[in-house]
Amino acid sequence: MTDVTTSRASSGRVLALLLVLKPGGIAIGIAGPADPDFARQLERGLPLRLVMGLLSFGTHRAARRQGVRYPFLWMRASGAQLGEITKLIDSGALRSIVDRTYPFDAAPQALAHVEGGRAKGKVVITMRAGSAARSESPA
Repeated sequence: MTDVTTSRASSGRVLALLLVLKPGGIAIGIAGPADPDFARQLERGLPLRLVMGLLSFGTHRAARRQGVRYPFLWMRASGAQLGEITKLIDSGALRSIVDRTYPFDAAPQALAHVEGGRAKGKVVITMRAGSAARSESPA
């Protein structure tokens, strides 16, 4: 179980991600469905907030049932935000879990691994020639 996860997936995939969170965890949506708070951030009126509320209703209801939260985060290019993310990574507060690393010439195998649905983290394709796929366990 985990405390925080991000998703750029459709709402159906977001529902699956809610199941891996610990009670009190947060699933941060970065592709959808947006929520009424996002409309407020955009300084839009009530009609858009209502529409976004309807679009995200099922996801928020499922999150409440799991005892987790689902905020939507609008991604925008920001050097300051990237600097903060870099600090979090450098401090170890934020880390990616790498399932496997493949050399570029093994990209079809990497895609097959991802499409198989068994990846337990990120699948990385490197640009320099290397050995066969390897598993990396998180520290």
